[in-house]
Amino acid sequence: MKTLYSTHLIVFYKKKYLLQLRDNKKGIHFPGFWGLFGGKIKSNETSLNAIKREIIEETNFDIKNFRYKYRFNIKGKDLVRTRDITYFQGDLKYLPKKISLKEGKSFGFFSFEKIKKMKITSFDFAAISFHYFTKVLKKAVLPKKIKY
Repeated sequence: MKTLYSTHLIVFYKKKYLLQLRDNKKGIHFPGFWGLFGGKIKSNETSLNAIKREIIEETNFDIKNFRYKYRFNIKGKDLVRTRDITYFQGDLKYLPKKISLKEGKSFGFFSFEKIKKMKITSFDFAAISFHYFTKVLKKAVLPKKIKY
């Protein structure tokens, strides 16, 4: 089974998450769903360099201070490929006066309550949920010790 490596960015600005409405094209994952900005990691780049490149390619947002957050490795019989997704958080210092979306159908900033009701990619929803509960609500969601 081939592994698809990608990286996505969590932007939390004024208590809302930045999401992109994915194109409704054949051949992309979750067409027509909302999700985080990001994309595939090229064979010659790090996940950090990949997310910086993807944000420049997809938006004109001035993202600063990229911080590694989470890494999900998703395997399953129903998947054609294993997905390995690295999530970063980036700080948005301000909203550009003129916003230029270079990829996707639309974008917006949404509260977690709104996101729970949206058609959003499952992987990104998991990352946003984890961020919301651990960083925003400051709740311990994982046990300190896991017994197997």
